[in-house]
Amino acid sequence: MSHMRPSVIAVTASIVALAVSATTIAGGNPYAVVFAPGASAPGFDDGTTFTFLDLPAINNAGQFAVEAHLEGGSVEFTDNIVIYKGLFTSPGGASIVAREGDLAPGAPDMEVFNFFDNVNIADTGRIVFLGDRRPAGSSSDGGIWTIEPNGDITDILLEGEQAVGAEIGEEYRSVIFSSPIGGDGTVIPVARAGFSNDGLWYGAPSMATQKVAIENEPAPLMGEDVLYGNLIRPRAINGNGLLAVESFLQGDNVDPETQNIIWMGTPAGLTPAVREGDQAVGRPMGTVINFPELGGVNDAGTVVYTASTRTEIQSRGVFDNYGLWTTNGAETDLIAYSGDEPSVLNEGESILFPRFPEINAVGDIIFTTTIEGEGVEFEVNDAALMIASPGAARGEIDYAIAMRAGDPAPELDGVFIFAGSGKFGGRFDYSFNGVGQAAILTSLTGEGVDSTNDEAIYLYDPDLGLQLVAREGDPLAGDMRGDDAPTITDLRMHDGTGGQDGGARALNDLGQFVFRVELSDGSWLFASAVIPAPSGAMALSIGALAFARRRRR
Repeated sequence: MSHMRPSVIAVTASIVALAVSATTIAGGNPYAVVFAPGASAPGFDDGTTFTFLDLPAINNAGQFAVEAHLEGGSVEFTDNIVIYKGLFTSPGGASIVAREGDLAPGAPDMEVFNFFDNVNIADTGRIVFLGDRRPAGSSSDGGIWTIEPNGDITDILLEGEQAVGAEIGEEYRSVIFSSPIGGDGTVIPVARAGFSNDGLWYGAPSMATQKVAIENEPAPLMGEDVLYGNLIRPRAINGNGLLAVESFLQGDNVDPETQNIIWMGTPAGLTPAVREGDQAVGRPMGTVINFPELGGVNDAGTVVYTASTRTEIQSRGVFDNYGLWTTNGAETDLIAYSGDEPSVLNEGESILFPRFPEINAVGDIIFTTTIEGEGVEFEVNDAALMIASPGAARGEIDYAIAMRAGDPAPELDGVFIFAGSGKFGGRFDYSFNGVGQAAILTSLTGEGVDSTNDEAIYLYDPDLGLQLVAREGDPLAGDMRGDDAPTITDLRMHDGTGGQDGGARALNDLGQFVFRVELSDGSWLFASAVIPAPSGAMALSIGALAFARRRRR
């Protein structure tokens, strides 16, 4: 590994071009424009502005990281992509911590950064990113780098290098990375070793990169002639270095009906958490797991997953029932299953297909589910976003509904929540934090709703319920240009995390939320909001946000 400390550009100028105060959009939460169209880009005083912003990520220390594309001033095509790092409470102090055209540590022949992607930030303040590098006039190669709080940049894995743990001559190729970084700053990149074998590695600046698993190598504890199959699957890592990885199995002794598996453990040893064909815990004997899907993992070492089930005599193509389980490797608990009737549903209604779970620091699980029963209409009110909170005694579970399809959309007259379509509909995009709060991107339907205004972001708190942040089709909060104001055409945020699984977060445990907005004039911006105190009061100012930490009761 090689290290480099770039020049860190301190930003002292205001970075908000619009006069954003505690204004609401459609009666919802105020939000602040952090990096705005037309504003001078932080670190420049020569007319440099933004052309594109990727999704911002935030950690529990209130630090954010975001990739930005720039134009104008002294910026050229070869150095117009940067990574910013800053504080949610004082974004005016944001800094450039990496820039296209800078030397790429660890790369040969004076290669420089060519592109950045998948920027994420751990609670330690370490940033991880996928990058390309290039010498002048040649094609680029990928790699994974980290940026330390002191600014040091270190390579973790570079395409073209000998793949650790692989046969001599097999190099890293086709680096594939979805930004998982543990709370301790450890990362788990996926790449191809040689031309055909996918692999999973484990690394940090303070340690040599270690192999976790490579396709076509023997899978542990699986018996003779059972090999790792495809490893380009969901994976997670917690703050204690515990991995959770979904993969296939292959080999002469692998039955096609038992080839899907979820692993948990460390590079020193993975163990099966659940395998297709296993007895489904909490169900009658002879009911087995079918197509297990990894949700996430928390720092307590609890993994959450979903699967369909079948009887031992049914084919694996059966999808009549679905379940959601947690396991710590020693004990497995059934959390939700097709036919369950939690009291938060209406009488006669039941859970149909619980899917896409995430688990937070205290073991609460957020998941989407379709619903069936009397009064349930297909693609109208047949989906919900639910939260399951295991009680003090094993098997005790409290349920809450964060959002349900068919319910009136809060603060939007005549508009209703819509959650997708089809047998496995009920998909909301969400980021879940350690105190039971969630940021939710949802579709809308109803009076006056069309393709220009059919998505909105809400913030959920277990005490306050849902509060609107922003909606497509509306002008920016605080924009006083009336009919000439550009409108929101797209809302995006990081989703699919419970806060401790290494996934990039849009919402931290302080209730601080970051998201991206695209406007009808083609510009992009980075915005932020805070889940307010119970009184609903929230103060915003340019460059400073007042926030209140909420604790779940």
